[in-house]
Amino acid sequence: MVKINSAINVTESPIKWCSVSLSETLERGKRLEASVFDVEAKQAREYIMANKYPIRHLCGNDGLCYAYVRGRFKRIWAERSDFPIYQPSSINDIYPKPEGYLSHNTQTDIESLRVHKIF
Repeated sequence: MVKINSAINVTESPIKWCSVSLSETLERGKRLEASVFDVEAKQAREYIMANKYPIRHLCGNDGLCYAYVRGRFKRIWAERSDFPIYQPSSINDIYPKPEGYLSHNTQTDIESLRVHKIF
């Protein structure tokens, strides 16, 4: 911790590091900027690989998923309907609650908004 004046305390963040091979440097246009090599992503992968549990892919090839984000449209809200709307932030919730419900009068292809498997 660095003390500036007597009233302000600034906490230093942890050092970000990674090793970079010469071939990797050449592939990226001879650039040595940290943003080019995703230092935080490399460290996160190392932490994941070092955990005591087996690594499993959640979906797709090498664990990659594809997402489709529908264009904007005018939403007509209803008190209750067959079309609940969930926010992306609720993806980690065990029992997500809908933000609201779309009315049957909404002028869009509501079925295209539903989550479905594409493989």
